[in-house]
Amino acid sequence: MNKLIPYALLLSMIIMLLFSWKNVLGYNNEKNLEYQKHIEQAEIYKSKEIYIDAVKEYEKALAMRPDEYEIAMEIVSLYEALDLPGDYAEACEDAIAADATQKDPYIKLADYYLNSSDYKKALKVLEQAEEALGEDEEITSRKITVKGQYTYTNFMLDLPKSMYYFSDSEGYGVLRENDLYGLIDADHDVVIECEYEDIGLLNEDLIPVKKNGEYYYIDEDGYRKLVPDEPADYFGTFNDGYAPASIGGVYGFVDDDLEQYYFECSKAGAFANNVAAVEKDGKWALINTEFHLLTDYEFDEILMDEYGFCATYGAVFAKKDGSYALYDLSGERVSDTFEDVRPFASEEPAAVKRNGKWGFVSVEGELVIEPKYDEANSFSLGYAPILKNGKWGCIDGFENVLIEPTFDAMSSFSRDGYSLVEENGDEKYIVVNMYE
Repeated sequence: MNKLIPYALLLSMIIMLLFSWKNVLGYNNEKNLEYQKHIEQAEIYKSKEIYIDAVKEYEKALAMRPDEYEIAMEIVSLYEALDLPGDYAEACEDAIAADATQKDPYIKLADYYLNSSDYKKALKVLEQAEEALGEDEEITSRKITVKGQYTYTNFMLDLPKSMYYFSDSEGYGVLRENDLYGLIDADHDVVIECEYEDIGLLNEDLIPVKKNGEYYYIDEDGYRKLVPDEPADYFGTFNDGYAPASIGGVYGFVDDDLEQYYFECSKAGAFANNVAAVEKDGKWALINTEFHLLTDYEFDEILMDEYGFCATYGAVFAKKDGSYALYDLSGERVSDTFEDVRPFASEEPAAVKRNGKWGFVSVEGELVIEPKYDEANSFSLGYAPILKNGKWGCIDGFENVLIEPTFDAMSSFSRDGYSLVEENGDEKYIVVNMYE
């Protein structure tokens, strides 16, 4: 009798399994019927052009089978016919979720954002499409359209010098009004009113200024903070713990106690990445924050930006024996030579001149775009101003024209999307709409 027990248990389990499968199959069949019912009802409503009810039935069907791409696209088409933009955009996203390898919903969603002037979202969708589908001419064309959208803008004061960023969150630019200077921040709010004859940048809680012929440092609230015991000819921006200074006609560096270091130069720039440019007896060298020479005094020029920085992006342009080359932060040459160069405006390639034409070189010293342009400024935000047929416009890293050449002059873009242009003798700013 005991021998029969295992067989009875086995038979019982088989019967239970059969009942379970019967229930599963019955449930699935019921769901299939429900799904089909929604589809059939949707098609009836659609044939009668009752789109608002048709779309609801399709949405119930899609909720049951989220990967049904054709149904998702039916919903997109119906919301387009109903002229319900928000629902249309959401339907496009559902279609992308249903099948990320189909191009149409990306294009439709990108066009929706383009027509809504929401360029940031349009670009995000196009980049998502590119990641999913690879290189595609239609997607690339729309990306160029998005990146080429710009508007003119007016600052509340005169024209600021280019914005300079010490971190992802902080940025400052110099404003001018009636030949006096102040500071704006990355949001273009006035930080320091225009009341100074000269001004540097706010960094390490100090701002170098000149007022009534006197150089000293103020804090962000405008209060005098560091005042030298003897008159200074110049104070520069603090970075890496030091600032360039000139006292009694000699240049060197000061710390935040105004202690003096390496005062033996005829010129000195600001530190970035612990590297600064210094000049002595008509020759230039690189120095570190321990005030040790990284190179000999061997250069005819070391290229600095308008605030005195030469090494912000990890490489330095210097001129020697009549030609420019790129050097790393140890002073080693990493590029071929050039006739002329422009400072790096970002970590993207800088403009360089060879054989009378301009191209672009990376921070590592690689020539990434062969010299072919009449003139150029350095890349920033993926835009490089170039001169073609006497007018300035912008290209991207693939040499697609983003902004048609229509300007008489054009600066590199700031990190918040602004470029100073000249048009019919007037200077003004344009802002790329993605960054507005």
